Amino acid sequence: METIDQSRNIPDPERRPRLLQAVFAGLLGVSLSTAAVADAEGVATGTPKAVGVTERFQDWEISCGTVAATVVCTMSQDVRSADTGDRVLSARVDLEANDGPRLTLILPLGLDLHAGVTLYPGMAPEPLAFVTPRVCQATECYAFLPLEPELLDALDDMPFMRLRTTPFSAQPRDVPVSVHGFSAALERLGALRD
Repeated sequence: METIDQSRNIPDPERRPRLLQAVFAGLLGVSLSTAAVADAEGVATGTPKAVGVTERFQDWEISCGTVAATVVCTMSQDVRSADTGDRVLSARVDLEANDGPRLTLILPLGLDLHAGVTLYPGMAPEPLAFVTPRVCQATECYAFLPLEPELLDALDDMPFMRLRTTPFSAQPRDVPVSVHGFSAALERLGALRD
């Protein structure tokens, strides 16, 4: 029967601290040099230094931060319950690299996902768009809707958009989302990306 010498796989206790220090110093050096290059280049090619930007456009807010050394700016609006102050849903718009603006709806758990979310212009009976949530996490679900030019034009002409969701085993519920400041915020979002 063959025996395996495990002593070769156990590092010398005296070498371990020095090895960890060397690895840490190497990682720190790479991290610092990457941060210096990203800072010198404005974080991402063609992206302005917008980190920390927070601007308000009526009912929409733009905020910028970094994700994986890239500046990411998003416009958003949280809709809260008048009774409890709890967030009912959150609407976010970001600019996809080549696909134009995309609306992300952050929805609470407990919705009938098959019923999806229907977007109506104000109180009009005819819907403008329908989207099905694509992913749910521990506390919320996400639905993604590309904002095509026709939909953006329609948003310019309405006082608010109405999002219809259906709680599981309940009647559909309409949630109004203001479009006041939407166009100005979207224009600024585009300027921050350029």
